[in-house]
Amino acid sequence: MMLKEVLRRYATLRDLSDRTVQIYGESIAQFAKFLGHEPTVDDLEDMAVAEFIRWRAKQTRGTRLISPETVTKDRTHILCLWTFTCKKKLHPTGEWPGLPKRHRITHTPDAYTAEDIQKLVIASRYRIGRIAGRPAGWWWPGLIMALFQTGERIGAVMATRWSDVDLERGWITFRASTRKGRSEDNVKRISPELVAWLKQHAGMPNELVWPWDRLPRSIYASWRVLCEKAGVRNRAFHAFRKSSCSYVHAAGGDATAHAMHADPEMTLRHYLDPKITGRGSSLALLPKIDMGPCADETESPDAEFVPEDAA
Repeated sequence: MMLKEVLRRYATLRDLSDRTVQIYGESIAQFAKFLGHEPTVDDLEDMAVAEFIRWRAKQTRGTRLISPETVTKDRTHILCLWTFTCKKKLHPTGEWPGLPKRHRITHTPDAYTAEDIQKLVIASRYRIGRIAGRPAGWWWPGLIMALFQTGERIGAVMATRWSDVDLERGWITFRASTRKGRSEDNVKRISPELVAWLKQHAGMPNELVWPWDRLPRSIYASWRVLCEKAGVRNRAFHAFRKSSCSYVHAAGGDATAHAMHADPEMTLRHYLDPKITGRGSSLALLPKIDMGPCADETESPDAEFVPEDAA
């Protein structure tokens, strides 16, 4: 049985979203590239998968190695499908995955600061052209502010329709069917400034607020260009969610509730940027040590002074 057929069955039984199926498909495509043929359930054995993971870790995107997170994602997808074949008795030998668990690396959350967001809004107002018939200089600032103010994921925000936006009372409802997990609506208040901004080009109830009429993934390339224009390091759209949670937490609010996370530890470890929240900084608890005036290597009160490079 082809691994693509396994994915079809797995996606149907687990009710995976189209986007999730696409991401799984990309992992299968990489496995196929490594094997030199379309993978089947016969290829699901420890040595083949282990060698694939080592090979994947050496692949590059442009001039840089792909991230460890990408390697872990592909590994997880292949192992999930392998486990599924064993549970459903689709594997010819019934061999379960025997690979050891990988050491998980947790990076410090890296969010856009308020200064970054201000720069991005200003730069985006000068974008020329039109996106799905609406001025790009209106489209981008509204999207940026919606992401920041609501803390919602880019997928749900892009799926918002005008019927989900209450421009009279200032609310946006992100439907469960468009959100990760697809289990609960997320209703968020937006500022009067954003309401006024959106009213400029409000559409029909069934129309998308932020339609994208170009190649689906080209929005990420457009975002990179916008970040360069604004002089802001690109941290991807998900960093807005981290920004929103971090500022809510810094102001004394409940960031876990804001993000609609079930586990506060998830918010703490993956969403709160310590540069914004101050979390983890013990500097104020340490005694102050006087370093004296800034050193000038051309002048020294010590006659025996020897420059570093001459030592």
